[in-house]
Amino acid sequence: SCLGRKLSESELLNTVCHEIRAGGRVTKKCHDTLAQVFRDRYEKASKAVADGRVRKYVFKSSGRVIWTVRGNKAEYQVIPAVGFCACADFYYRLRDGAHHLCYHLLAQRLAEMLDKFETVSQADDALQIVRGGLVAKKGLSR
Repeated sequence: SCLGRKLSESELLNTVCHEIRAGGRVTKKCHDTLAQVFRDRYEKASKAVADGRVRKYVFKSSGRVIWTVRGNKAEYQVIPAVGFCACADFYYRLRDGAHHLCYHLLAQRLAEMLDKFETVSQADDALQIVRGGLVAKKGLSR
């Protein structure tokens, strides 16, 4: 079930994503849970997915994958395996001990579960070009 004991944001998102993957869609129950917990971050994430702003770069020879989400001001790299995003919101939320999932991370997870992302195949020699093109705000590292 989407609700139960008090879960961290990451645990809750994992639970909801499991249900989305199993059912192939966002049920009303999962939508309501995501909206209640993540509020405006969920709305922004849903819009990013609907607008096709989530990309999965796949580098042919190495098989390396880079996920990005195009935000309002830049395209940010997200690393779902470790729950990291290059956006300033992620940095400041983490620093301040607040919620640690920005809407870019939510968008990537939702897009992956719903299979609603653009796949971009690249040669391995384009890896540095793609990474170099990702913009980080306020001097945060790419």
